Amino acid sequence: MKNIIWAFILIFAFTYQFSFAQSQPSKTIKVTYYADKFEGRKTSSGERFSQKLYTAAHHSLPFNTILQVTNLSNGKIVYVKVNDRCPRKGILDLSKTAAKDLGVLHKGMQCAAIEILDQSLAYLVETQKYKDEDAEKLPPLEIPEKTDN
Repeated sequence: MKNIIWAFILIFAFTYQFSFAQSQPSKTIKVTYYADKFEGRKTSSGERFSQKLYTAAHHSLPFNTILQVTNLSNGKIVYVKVNDRCPRKGILDLSKTAAKDLGVLHKGMQCAAIEILDQSLAYLVETQKYKDEDAEKLPPLEIPEKTDN
């Protein structure tokens, strides 16, 4: 009977720890932004780079990965799509639009938390393209709650 109780406690502890870890940001990373000289050049994924889009370069994440990037100093959040490679490990290079919205433009390098999102949330990246004058044309943006499966 004691063994069953201990087994139950270990399973519960492992399950709780695993589910808690999934709900936390996956990684803390330094973010910076692309120089203007890269505008219009082909990225590693073959897409043309644009400072106006919400894109990012990462050393190893797969192309088309959707990231939620949270600035740890001000709490601002942006959603970006990985479409390029960054030669430096531990760095996420953002487009200027994403960097501006995140509050890192003109601040150099900042610490941020990144979380990999499900591909079904790619629309979050697309809806950020609209500026204030177009906001009334869009339905309200609702971010689905995470569900533990």
